[in-house]
Amino acid sequence: MIKRYLTSSLFVLAMVLTSSAQASFINDSISVRYDDVSRTLINDTATVGNGVDFVGTDMFFRTFELDFTDNAFTLTISKRETSGNFTAIFSALEITGIDNKVLDVSFDAANSSEFTNNKQPDIEFSDDGRIELSTFLFLSANEPASALSHSFTWNVEFEPIKVSEPSALFILLLGYLGLAIRKD
Repeated sequence: MIKRYLTSSLFVLAMVLTSSAQASFINDSISVRYDDVSRTLINDTATVGNGVDFVGTDMFFRTFELDFTDNAFTLTISKRETSGNFTAIFSALEITGIDNKVLDVSFDAANSSEFTNNKQPDIEFSDDGRIELSTFLFLSANEPASALSHSFTWNVEFEPIKVSEPSALFILLLGYLGLAIRKD
């Protein structure tokens, strides 16, 4: 009888000892390269935490901020003055050094400014921890050129990571002790 309990307990133990957890950008040390058509605006490495993680400025004094959360990143482009056009083009945004496998990257239209002609950038990602967005032009038809900033958010889906469950092992050991001292 104890042999049957041991066999079934070992099966349960194998299933419970590892479970899936959501991977994220937080505490990940990543590198970002952000280029417009004429120069590199951001080329840096940082550990993702709370707040804006990367900042750059172009020759027109527009500020480019890249903020990472658990499973998304937001590019915010701001200008100092309300006058003038707010059109910009960049040729590439490359994120490298991502520790977890990326399964999908998608534009979050509900939480973003609109792209000109709804033309979103091309998105590429790979198993080696790289996400790349290529050439896009922005200036929303529904938002005035006098707006001080535009933000664009992309959601990232990571492959779940396996984590051990030490509490499950403890509970199973208590069960074994109970079986060992139990009198039939």
